[in-house]
Amino acid sequence: MEKIINIPGELLNTPEEIPVPEKQPEVKPPAVPESPVIPAKEPDIITEPQPFQPDIPTEVPPANW
Repeated sequence: MEKIINIPGELLNTPEEIPVPEKQPEVKPPAVPESPVIPAKEPDIITEPQPFQPDIPTEVPPANW
């Protein structure tokens, strides 16, 4: 009988701890949207190399000359 009383006591403590961790995850979701913004800047860096490609073809015409 005493063991059964201890079980309910632990269950009451667990529910209290669960609500606290739940609040932390909620704060993390907002931080996730910020990370996608950083990757969006990476594509801009890829667009810079594209201008360099045209420079390579420019060297081809002189080679034929």
